[in-house]
Amino acid sequence: MAASGDGAKPYEAWTTCERHAQPFEAVRALAPELRVPPSLWLALASIAAMGFVVGGLSASHLGRSTWAFACFCASIASYGFVATLDLKEHLRLEKFVTGRFVAWTVIPLGESALHVGIVGCLLLAVSITLSQPALGSSPLLLATLGFFGLGWLDELLYHRRRALHREDILHTVSHLTGGAVFATLYLSDAITH
Repeated sequence: MAASGDGAKPYEAWTTCERHAQPFEAVRALAPELRVPPSLWLALASIAAMGFVVGGLSASHLGRSTWAFACFCASIASYGFVATLDLKEHLRLEKFVTGRFVAWTVIPLGESALHVGIVGCLLLAVSITLSQPALGSSPLLLATLGFFGLGWLDELLYHRRRALHREDILHTVSHLTGGAVFATLYLSDAITH
């Protein structure tokens, strides 16, 4: 097997991140620009709590399980908040590098199109969930699978280029996969009952 430029074999280069790996103690202190302000943590917790309360209060009116629908509303409110912050960050980075908010340089057009598709799948799933008394529809399953499939593409095609090493991207994708496990488990249960 031929060696790569840094002396590592191609397989070793793929399975390690030695150039960027540091002891955890050396990376625990975040730079100020990477820290999440306490006000945002508080805002996220407040939005999730409001979603939980609204979902719990409206669940019986919509013919849903109170706890499940409350958790659904808390998660959708949290997702909306974080996605809005993500959009703001995208625009800020684009403005910093190009002088314009929309230039498709830092965040390419393809990545932005994936984000639109991800949000579209999520909105479709929410509208189906709110309009149907029973969850077991094929459109809901397709919207859920579309959401996770486009999310994986976003991570693998775009975000991995901005990650410092493979552990970042593998960890992110494993969390997306875990989300798919719980979503499809919930859907399969809803379809069979």
